[in-house]
Amino acid sequence: MTIVHHPSEATLIAHAAGNMDAASATVIAIHADMCPRCRGDLVLAEVIGGQLLAGLAPAALAPDALSRALGRLGAVPDDTTAAEPNSQVRSRLGFDLPAALRGYGIGRWRWLAPGIRFVPVLRRSSRAGLDDRPRAQSALHLFKIAPGTAMPGHRHGGSEFTCVLAGSYDDATGRFAAGDFAETAEDLEHRPVADSRTGCICVIASEAKLRFRGPIARLLQPVLGF
Repeated sequence: MTIVHHPSEATLIAHAAGNMDAASATVIAIHADMCPRCRGDLVLAEVIGGQLLAGLAPAALAPDALSRALGRLGAVPDDTTAAEPNSQVRSRLGFDLPAALRGYGIGRWRWLAPGIRFVPVLRRSSRAGLDDRPRAQSALHLFKIAPGTAMPGHRHGGSEFTCVLAGSYDDATGRFAAGDFAETAEDLEHRPVADSRTGCICVIASEAKLRFRGPIARLLQPVLGF
């Protein structure tokens, strides 16, 4: 497997620093499991970050800072549930889940359009950080696109991270095969098309709802939550 597309350096550093929401961090972790290069870059970024923290001067904390931090260490996304045996998930979805997805409750494929199925994993939401300020949480979905099928054309209301799990797709920015990572800017308009032989299975973290061009997709959007 030759991986061509990788996260940007800034994205890897943000992930290593713990500055990603759960959905985005999950997609990066899946890519890193498939990509030795990015796995090594993340380890290096974590080591450098640790050295920088060790060199900082001590700062005064609020009296309850430790208890609040410890309380949030055990916090998990609302959609996270006890992991079920991977054999059951494989039987339902048709492939082995990446390790980073096995802590989530993964349902069945749902119909989106002819040749397109999806599974919602995490809802888009807002969650307080350690500074108690609300932070946007991206939505996380699995998509399965039949061979030769095109996703409806759309624009993005925010950033989007995609990692291809199997098969491949093509869009205006190139070809993305298993292990490849797509970091989509807000202003990109594209229409991904799955490989005509293999189709495509991918996992996507989206910061904001998509802006579909087609009238049918726009009508379905409020129901499906995209």
